[in-house]
Amino acid sequence: MSWLKNMIKSIFNMDTINSIEVKPVVEAPITKKVKSLQSMNKKQLEEHGRSLGLELDRRKSKVKLIEQIEAAQ
Repeated sequence: MSWLKNMIKSIFNMDTINSIEVKPVVEAPITKKVKSLQSMNKKQLEEHGRSLGLELDRRKSKVKLIEQIEAAQ
């Protein structure tokens, strides 16, 4: 049986596999600022923009309003 074990080790190079260090994958944290802007409606975004000194046009899309706020920060 040891010859079979040695053959499997040579085929799969088990010594190299055992020496590989596995590191956990860490996802980038979602910032609360972006998440809170996404959760706001257009009227809330306009009010938040005013607190930053911006005059936003609610006729624009929500994505455009968020882009304008992020550009000003």
